[in-house]
Amino acid sequence: MSALYVDVSRVVACPQDVAFDYMTDPRNDPDWWESVLGTTIMSTTAHGVGTKYRQRCRLMGHRFDIDFAVTAHDRPKMFRLETSSGPVRFEAEYRFTAADGGTRVRMLAPVRADGLLFRLTGPVFRWYLLRVNERYFDNLKRILDAKASRQA
Repeated sequence: MSALYVDVSRVVACPQDVAFDYMTDPRNDPDWWESVLGTTIMSTTAHGVGTKYRQRCRLMGHRFDIDFAVTAHDRPKMFRLETSSGPVRFEAEYRFTAADGGTRVRMLAPVRADGLLFRLTGPVFRWYLLRVNERYFDNLKRILDAKASRQA
């Protein structure tokens, strides 16, 4: 199993609670996280710690499902989720802090990739994953900045 660490952030123009509420609803993920095709809630817990989800994803041309659960939820400062299935395992922590003109949104995620494909493409996968997360956060910034300008 290969491991790498993703640390990406952006300052968005909206308040912490708006950024937090948008990002803690994984049904929004397909709008900014291009590899997510759709999200299904798998538990009876409506929101917060213990809520389980399944996402249909596409990465490097391969489709797969990832199951994950919310493991920490401290509105509007932080939430954490952990995957339990899929070829790419991670525990992602999202932090929201006040910043000039808005909120700094930061994701910290140790990622473990498994399987022959990832063992063979290790350095390329590492480069791809870091680059694609930067692009996803650029998408997130555009969406949250637009939300802020509509609310102003």
